[in-house]
Amino acid sequence: MATIPFIQFSSLLLQYVGIPKTQLTSRPIPNRKAPIHDPVVDVSAGVIITLNAKEKETQRAPPIRCRHIAISTKEPFHGEVYDAFAWHIQRISRKHPELNITVDIYEQKQVGDFTAWMRDLGMITRPVKTAIDLRSDINRADLFNDGGMIDLVIPASAETDVEEHSDWLWDAYGQRPADKKFELASIMHHGHNTEHWTHLSKWSRLRLFRYFFISEHVAKKARSLLQSWGDKRDTRDASFEYIRTDVFIPILDFSSIIVPKELIPPRGLSRVAIQGNFDQYMRDYEGTFRDLVQSFEADPSAWGYLPLRSDDTSYKPDPRSTIPPFELHLLGGRGKLDIPKELQEVVKIHFNLEARKYWTVLQTMHVILPAFSRGDEYYTSIASSTCHSAMQCNVPLLVTRRHRQAYTYLDDSVTIVRPQAISEVLAIKALRTDVMPELERAYAHNPILENDVKRMLAEGWRRPTSSFEAFKQRIWTKNDELVTRVLCGE
Repeated sequence: MATIPFIQFSSLLLQYVGIPKTQLTSRPIPNRKAPIHDPVVDVSAGVIITLNAKEKETQRAPPIRCRHIAISTKEPFHGEVYDAFAWHIQRISRKHPELNITVDIYEQKQVGDFTAWMRDLGMITRPVKTAIDLRSDINRADLFNDGGMIDLVIPASAETDVEEHSDWLWDAYGQRPADKKFELASIMHHGHNTEHWTHLSKWSRLRLFRYFFISEHVAKKARSLLQSWGDKRDTRDASFEYIRTDVFIPILDFSSIIVPKELIPPRGLSRVAIQGNFDQYMRDYEGTFRDLVQSFEADPSAWGYLPLRSDDTSYKPDPRSTIPPFELHLLGGRGKLDIPKELQEVVKIHFNLEARKYWTVLQTMHVILPAFSRGDEYYTSIASSTCHSAMQCNVPLLVTRRHRQAYTYLDDSVTIVRPQAISEVLAIKALRTDVMPELERAYAHNPILENDVKRMLAEGWRRPTSSFEAFKQRIWTKNDELVTRVLCGE
């Protein structure tokens, strides 16, 4: 059998795929394991054919398998997560309008107003439907102009929505023609929550289910448990080891409402927030209050307040302070807090704000505190909304190294790292006054700790808008790549 020389074979292949040879350049592969970021056509084991600038502009759309996506939920508190996923689908759709990609959101009527606000901002374009509508839409053949049907259903919050949807969707799946089947996916916030997994086996056996985790540490925990369940005698036939898993970081583009922090005067750190439900189990409000009261008693002027007088019940702002008085803003929607009487004019409560107001207030903060409670769970198995909320609003997050090791997508450009030996309150005071805090006696002669504090102060609390925008672009690029793979059925 005659052989074709390599160069001749390459030319024939290029003609076959319809790419003019004059529009291509070639280069050797220095390392087969190195990631290739340019759009390429690999024609051999030794040459990469790279599209030129004109060809990049007209590159073909990806081969889409899931064209019509439905996101459904009864959960009232995770709109910023599943709306972010929908927004990324729309980003791909805008890039390739010829593919007719659609994403519809089906919510319970009482879910809330976040998605409605997203529509006002133009980030969600299609009308929001009710969860009941999905039951009638799931097997409709006339729902879309291209004659297609829903290809992917995402019960948005795995912990509550998978159980709600799994059984009736399985019945609907069975009624579909063989060439019109759909797949199931869900977004997981709590890596240790396995209560809904008993509803997955019928989907996972056929490799029709996948997870999106909103932080790497949640993915690590859940993947370990999936492997464990895969080894159990009573669940090994469910093929849990083959469930596809990915990390999706839900960060939306709120640039239209954000005021650049560069406009804040120097040494102006005064607006700090804790975001989350008013529940001591979720956030350490009581510990934060105690630390604040103790620090105010020692030096109220550092916080911009006058000392308490005999007839005072709460600290009053000092009109002579060169720094605006400190304010701790608490933004939440459930629960009740007992504010110490001394802090009545320091703590500002924002309870159950409608979405537009909530995010408008949050973006005015100078720093956001995680104030984690729940022991280790926020570092090992649960993803906190505080992290992506801060990033969306271009507000730096005060964290520890342990926090950064769990939420691996964060970096120095958007966070302030404090040593664990000093509390969040003490760190805020130091950043506000630019003065080294008085360390506990046990730590006083620890040069590494001292250097860490000095580094924190040298870097300051400000993070420029450009750092947040560059950070978010990196996240969005990765999310777009993930969503593209999902649409392609990978």
